[in-house]
Amino acid sequence: MILILQSRRIDVPRLLRRLFIFASLTVLFSPAFANALDLTEALLLANKNDPVFLAAEANYQADRQALGQARADLLPNVSATANTAKNDRTVNSTRQNFDSSGYTLSIRQPLFNLERIAQFRRARAEVRKTEAGHGAARQELITRLTTLYFDVLSALDTLTLAQAEKGAIFQQLELAQARLEVGLGTITEVHDASARYKLATAQSLDAENSLQDKRQALSEAIGLAPRKLKALKKKIPLLLPDPPNVKIWTDKAQQQNLALLAATAETEIARRELSVKRAGYLPTLDVVGSRTRTDSVYTFGGDLKSTNNSVRLELTVPLFSGGKTYMLS
Repeated sequence: MILILQSRRIDVPRLLRRLFIFASLTVLFSPAFANALDLTEALLLANKNDPVFLAAEANYQADRQALGQARADLLPNVSATANTAKNDRTVNSTRQNFDSSGYTLSIRQPLFNLERIAQFRRARAEVRKTEAGHGAARQELITRLTTLYFDVLSALDTLTLAQAEKGAIFQQLELAQARLEVGLGTITEVHDASARYKLATAQSLDAENSLQDKRQALSEAIGLAPRKLKALKKKIPLLLPDPPNVKIWTDKAQQQNLALLAATAETEIARRELSVKRAGYLPTLDVVGSRTRTDSVYTFGGDLKSTNNSVRLELTVPLFSGGKTYMLS
């Protein structure tokens, strides 16, 4: 719609401008704008609320449990069993019916089990990979959050510029309309100013929509909807590397680069997995100590109580497991 003043009863452009100024002041001085959020506070919130980082944190905590489980396979295993039974036994054509009950307490300690040792070493490599991945996820969070934060600030600047340009063009439109009324201007000037004002209005709306999108992306990362951000007012000094030696920094990058550390751990995991497969056909040796107590109640002959304590070595040699384990070259 082309804004042309045909009457002085209602000044439509002036009314719209006043309404826009009133709405802007209402939003700017609302309580939601009272507390501004700086980048450090946003990062602390993202550490607690960002769904991508929380998923990486949960995976890190879950993978760390694998090392404890692998270590447990190398430690003593203690178990206890209890039983009660009704027995029907025939000895030298004599049939006996009796009740019995008892318990067994045993402890088993692996002495030689290369498969479990290889699994433990593989678990350590998996933890190193997980730690490197967790550190990389934290670095990615810092980079991503910084980008989101400054995207919002940039969108705010873009919106401010668009609104200022819209206000300036609006004044040109008012001037063109006033010149037309007193006979100093032409209808072409009014149409031109009106078209530029509509374009500026569309650009302002687009900037507002872009700002809302940037705010939404940031709010998803920090867990709340920020209404105002603190821009950096101090200049960040550009410092030279210390020490100014490329080789030293290259060596540090090779030693501390998280992606490289994760890839190195992945290679070790593959080697440890091969060791686990090779150890699947090797014999194992365990030491087992047990205590067994049995109480029997015979129908004729009274009660019989026995206790057996033993310590033994158990050698297990896998012969055939359906093809699960086989000799690897």
